[in-house]
Amino acid sequence: MLLIIFLMSAFFCSCSYNPLVEHPVEVLIPSHPWETSEPDMWMLLATSLGEKIHLPAGERKAVINVPYGKTVYVAVSPLGEYAPFGTFLTAAMDKAELDQERGHLARYLVDNSPSFAEVISLTDGAYLFSMLSERGVSVFDLDRVTLLRDILNNHLGDGSFVALPRHSVAVADIPTGRWVAEREDDGNFWYDGEHPVLLSFSDGLHCYLCRERSLLLKIHVDAKESLSFTSVHGRPRW
Repeated sequence: MLLIIFLMSAFFCSCSYNPLVEHPVEVLIPSHPWETSEPDMWMLLATSLGEKIHLPAGERKAVINVPYGKTVYVAVSPLGEYAPFGTFLTAAMDKAELDQERGHLARYLVDNSPSFAEVISLTDGAYLFSMLSERGVSVFDLDRVTLLRDILNNHLGDGSFVALPRHSVAVADIPTGRWVAEREDDGNFWYDGEHPVLLSFSDGLHCYLCRERSLLLKIHVDAKESLSFTSVHGRPRW
């Protein structure tokens, strides 16, 4: 009997996961809006377990081993830095599709996991997104600082899901052309060089690619202070 237990322990330690304590979940990553008529992008997958996996261009699947009784948040960032796809995982799942909406919250929780890993792993992702839906709050407008504070204080409730105000930006004085948003909720626009384009943004960074001119437009928004800053750069290469 002792020999059997020893052999089982050696087997589980030598494998990439232990089926006694965790379950593999396959995550599926959609195409990025910038990949239309462009090569596929490489991506960086990060989890609230502290894992980081480089996904080569064209690789759109990965397997995450999820501990029983825990929630794992997954964020996949194009080129390692742009708006992520993501979701939450539990051991009851076999497969999950990532999207940008869940990725917006998932990456925030992943980024804070090094300091609060245990608390975040016990936070029910299904509850978070159901509360956002019930309250009619877009995850892009969510005050994530308030939410995380209440998670850490074990005080989640209606007041944890607060929407920050949107900020209007008149885009002008940029090169003419069609600008493609990295986030589907931002929407694309055409700038004719004369008439400002009025756009409404949530808090954070918003990026647009102009393929014809190989340019990247960055719009930084501070929703709480009603401030924004616009800059134009050379397009990222991949």
